[in-house]
Amino acid sequence: MLVLLTPWALDRAYVLMEIGAAWSRRLPIAVILHGMTPGDLQTRANLPVYLKQRNLIDINEIDRYLEELSVRIKATLAT
Repeated sequence: MLVLLTPWALDRAYVLMEIGAAWSRRLPIAVILHGMTPGDLQTRANLPVYLKQRNLIDINEIDRYLEELSVRIKATLAT
């Protein structure tokens, strides 16, 4: 699951419910941050620990993340 988190999204209960549903199904979760840093997210109260421990990617680094993901997928398919 690829999640775009903003300070405003964290105030929406349905966003956290969707993330919780993905987590309970053991889906991989990567978090794209916009308008906040990983430190901002990790120090925010009332967020589940599993969310704070995800891959936290700044929105400006999304291209690099997707490129790395593509390489990992190709390597998995080649085996």
